[in-house]
Amino acid sequence: MARSALQITLRENKAKGDNLRKEIDDLAAKGILPPIIKEWSHEVRDLGNDTAHPKPDQPPTTPQDAKDVVRFLDFLLEYLYNLPERIKSYRERKNEP
Repeated sequence: MARSALQITLRENKAKGDNLRKEIDDLAAKGILPPIIKEWSHEVRDLGNDTAHPKPDQPPTTPQDAKDVVRFLDFLLEYLYNLPERIKSYRERKNEP
């Protein structure tokens, strides 16, 4: 689910590419995702791939990894959606007479 949520979010932000790796790299190249968010987006992508296509001897995702991925998604959504609105509101208040 985290991987899907990541991909939907990137596509809503006009990511281009024929797979999630390219979509992440596209938004990073456009400056929409800073390097640390790009790095963590790839971690979520990798974990999602491992979960969707597990190897026979692969250990399951740990509860802590699952929590970390959800927390990352919270930060990503805050960064892409809430923060720009907060900055806009601040600037509008600052420019009021």
